[in-house]
Amino acid sequence: MTDQRSHTRSDVGGSQAAIGETSLADEIIDELLPHELDWRSVVVSHPKLSVSLVALVGFWLGRTRGRAILGGITTLAADTVDESINEFFGRDVI
Repeated sequence: MTDQRSHTRSDVGGSQAAIGETSLADEIIDELLPHELDWRSVVVSHPKLSVSLVALVGFWLGRTRGRAILGGITTLAADTVDESINEFFGRDVI
């Protein structure tokens, strides 16, 4: 079952790469890491280490920049709601 599941995941990842789809996370990681490093193969080879590292970085960011991140997310959410309401009514309500 594990072999079939990992095969399916690689097929999905390969099909996304074949049609040129990338996520925002892919783009950010590609910008941060050296181009010579194939981080996708490292994640596939060492999934537990990768998840642990991401959790550690997330914890560190939350402890050091949590208020700024939360403020940015709140502002983005409020702006999105404002735009949706204005679009629904067809005019600037808010």
